[in-house]
Amino acid sequence: HLRIPVGRGMSSTICPAPWFLSKLKEQHATLGDLAKHPAEETIQLAQSSWGFNDAKTAYGKRRELIDYTHDTRHSTRFREEMRIINRHLSTANIAMAPEYSGPLVDTTRNQLRRSFSLPGRASRDRPDFNHGGRLFGGWWQNFPKPDRQHILIDGEPVADLYFASMFPRLACIAVGLKPPEVDLYAIPGLPRPAVKSA
Repeated sequence: HLRIPVGRGMSSTICPAPWFLSKLKEQHATLGDLAKHPAEETIQLAQSSWGFNDAKTAYGKRRELIDYTHDTRHSTRFREEMRIINRHLSTANIAMAPEYSGPLVDTTRNQLRRSFSLPGRASRDRPDFNHGGRLFGGWWQNFPKPDRQHILIDGEPVADLYFASMFPRLACIAVGLKPPEVDLYAIPGLPRPAVKSA
């Protein structure tokens, strides 16, 4: 069942109902018996608005998925790209190094989805896949930075890359400029978090 948060900044959670847990126990099911459906939707379109949560206890930004009724050439292409990526991830040999001693990691949770945002005042009847497009769903995405050195792909350690001021640098490159080696979000007279957000 769905648990709605009562505090601001907390996520909703879904947990199995008691009857479902009893059915799993009857069948002696394990984590290995659970998997995502191969035809699961990998392209999500959502729209954010301000208001109260469903429990009417907290006011804040709400993100609602949009069940768009027709595809565009963009959504069709993005979905095919996600199928290719997820097919490759499903066969990848991703594991934790033997010396890792942290909490148990479910390395089978490796299928990604791509999330797009519909601008606040845009019509829900006209799907638009020009905003956002970040990937979510991989177990490694929220994995603690100090522990990422223990992730192995085909037995080899991964490289964890960090790009400072990534989006302004990409904007500079897009218009043919060489970005300077400074914090591009630090614009004199403006608060850095606001610049980064913009």
